[in-house]
Amino acid sequence: MSDSSSMKTRLNRRQILSAGILVVGGALISACSSGAPASPTAAPQAQQSAPAPTQAPAPTTASASAAAPTATTAAASAPAPTATTAAQPAAQSQPATGSVAVTYWGHNHKPRVALDTQYIGDLKKSQPGITVDYTVVPQDYEVKLTAAMAAGTGPDMMNLTASYNMAFITKGFAGQVDPTPWNLPSSNAFDDRYVEGTLDGFKYQGKLYGIPSEVSNYSMFVNTEDAKTAGMTVSTTSGTQWTNFPKTWEEMVDVATKLTKKQGDNLTHRGFDFTYMTKQGRWTSPIHTWLGMAYQHGGVPFTDDLKQTLVDGEPFVQALQFQYDWIYTHKLGSPALMGSNQAFAQGENGMSLIGYWAFASIQTDYSKIYPLSAAAPFPQFQDAKQHSGANVYGYAWMVSPKGGADKVAAAWKVIRALSDHPANYLKDAGLMQPQKTLLDDPTYKSLTYVDVFLNDAKGTQYAIRHPNGIEITDALTRAMERTTQQKMAPKDSLAQAKKEVDAIIAKG
Repeated sequence: MSDSSSMKTRLNRRQILSAGILVVGGALISACSSGAPASPTAAPQAQQSAPAPTQAPAPTTASASAAAPTATTAAASAPAPTATTAAQPAAQSQPATGSVAVTYWGHNHKPRVALDTQYIGDLKKSQPGITVDYTVVPQDYEVKLTAAMAAGTGPDMMNLTASYNMAFITKGFAGQVDPTPWNLPSSNAFDDRYVEGTLDGFKYQGKLYGIPSEVSNYSMFVNTEDAKTAGMTVSTTSGTQWTNFPKTWEEMVDVATKLTKKQGDNLTHRGFDFTYMTKQGRWTSPIHTWLGMAYQHGGVPFTDDLKQTLVDGEPFVQALQFQYDWIYTHKLGSPALMGSNQAFAQGENGMSLIGYWAFASIQTDYSKIYPLSAAAPFPQFQDAKQHSGANVYGYAWMVSPKGGADKVAAAWKVIRALSDHPANYLKDAGLMQPQKTLLDDPTYKSLTYVDVFLNDAKGTQYAIRHPNGIEITDALTRAMERTTQQKMAPKDSLAQAKKEVDAIIAKG
């Protein structure tokens, strides 16, 4: 890349962010996995048969007996708080007296875990009175975290996805941000430190409850070797420029057909496949993709007052019908096979929808595929009413308000220490922490393919945030499973989902 073309690319990326292109229904691009809810939301492990998804839906009622997570620095978990009203502010940070032990849970994105561990170690040097017991949950993170918090055995601080945080906030599992470690007068001052709209996914009733650890969306990961066989090439000399890459979902059918290989009726190599609810090889949330596709047709999941769902409407039916047809009409995908994400990483799938964070994971665990990995825009329907990528989502560091003043104060100091390195989290773990200072950092300016993800975030909405979001996500997950795995007509499945979701909302 020449210096002049590189500078042009960098300028375009800065303009995208600073001009608010990332604002998505009042929020910016939410970073990486588990769900995942997914992070990465949860980044995969090499040769792991069932990596944690970026966003794995939690059960309607989390079981207190869920399998315990493994710990990286310590296995102990301090008792979690009992539920209180969400209006309770976090205790103001005071100098910790003596030694304070803070328990911290997070999902498993190995590149991020390495950085977390490094900066926690650095904090120990400057704050010897603070000990952090860091627990990494390898899979089903939100399920286990929800169960632990409900049972009173959860951590003092956690890394939690925006799709779940409203439920945690309203149940009193998370307290308001304490600005003291940042030497700020109030939590409102964080708005001046982050790109416009970024913090909206971590607020409730105008109050801030978390500091973003990542903000993400999904774009198309493409195996460039496969792409060349279909006449598609990419250049990154001046931003990401594709030749002959399909711009629409309808065109994706033709391209994937060219790239798909079969033995009889068995798919041996897929050209592209969606992420279904299969656990094996799924790193990302199918909910985000489906809702983003529906939004292209004008679909929004709730009425303005959040008292009813609209997921039985035609935009959602059309989006789910496309996935049904992909499997059963065009026969280009299957929920019975290895998940689309890991199949891509193993060279068994030409294209898959994944977050920017996956580049770091693929480089580490799938070195043969990494040099062939590129990113392309999220396709749009030919008759789309508005541009949309997969739903934006994010994670934030949050603190239980019930650990006592010393634990709360120490936890926010830990979060301050972790949040002071946005460029390194982006470079080494692929996680966007959209602080305004990052926009001028050479690391950000030099990144390849990040422009694809930022452009896909333009006009895109945040993933579902609702006080009943965990149960609602669970109901929508069942709706997708009924269609993609049990062949139920999308219209019928979503009509059932509406009844379930409206009943969940009515319970309060």
